[in-house]
Amino acid sequence: MVRLVRPFGDLKAELRVLRETVGAVDAVAYGGVVEITGSDRSTFLHNMCTNDIGNLAPGGGCELFLANVKGKTLAYALALCRETSLVLVTAEGRAGEIIAHLDRYIIREDVQLHDRSEEWASLLLAGGESDKIVGEMLNVDPPGGWCRHETGTSDGRRVRVCAMDQYGAGGFLLTADVETMSVLAGRIADRGVLGCGLAAAEVLRIESGLPMFGADVTEENFPQEVGRDKFAVSFTKGCYLGQETVARIDALGHVNRLLCGLRFECDDPPLAGTAVSAEGSEVGRVTSAVYSPLAGTSIALAYLKRGFTATGTQLQLKDDAAHVVELPMAVV
Repeated sequence: MVRLVRPFGDLKAELRVLRETVGAVDAVAYGGVVEITGSDRSTFLHNMCTNDIGNLAPGGGCELFLANVKGKTLAYALALCRETSLVLVTAEGRAGEIIAHLDRYIIREDVQLHDRSEEWASLLLAGGESDKIVGEMLNVDPPGGWCRHETGTSDGRRVRVCAMDQYGAGGFLLTADVETMSVLAGRIADRGVLGCGLAAAEVLRIESGLPMFGADVTEENFPQEVGRDKFAVSFTKGCYLGQETVARIDALGHVNRLLCGLRFECDDPPLAGTAVSAEGSEVGRVTSAVYSPLAGTSIALAYLKRGFTATGTQLQLKDDAAHVVELPMAVV
């Protein structure tokens, strides 16, 4: 993935910028890109994922999971419907695995899979003034609503603008070919938009509860364990790969563990995999953790057993207290 942003190096200040004004950050959470073309693309992807792709129109998008025949998660991604293709956007380094999985199920369908991760580049603009920057620099009305997207222009070249509000104050994912984005990133910096680092992006990702495949989502998880049902799973669509298991879990009414937010009474964030306990018994494990300067303490995402996921539940991390918090997390 091409790096477009040079951070200015003050974590707390970067977090303020990304929430309150406007900052730019490299889009590692969206660095894996698969474009699906061909006349059967919508039907094919609809039959392979947890969400309702058949109802997507150009300019629309949604979250989804790809699952195996046993209902275990192989990918967590955004699907963006363009005029002549569908684009799957996921974590950096994941495009190859997605293509290998989907390719096994193409028989006679008119479907082609393209890894665009190195051909296209992306950056995120986040903060309350990001819509102003997008409107002025890309000659487009900023799209509203999660995953809605429009085409803007920079020096006559097309740039896709997609609404991404996981940072809590509005934001946009800008995507184009590498040359166009490199020039645009420089113009955005010249406009006075501050560059922010990956550390700041990770704090805001965890505060917002946005899972990352490979950290918070792995092939050991069922889709419902990730807690994105209302965004990524349709329980009314027809059959798809892994649907039987997803439907069975829905019929039971619960999963045995759930991805939750945690806030600790300590400054040092725990390592991924650290056990969380209640009354001396392990009830979960941390998947991602950081120190949040705005919250003034460490925060994390963690899988917790059923019965320990309610907001306010008191837990223990070694010698430090922890409690379950609602996602997205409220910070000062």
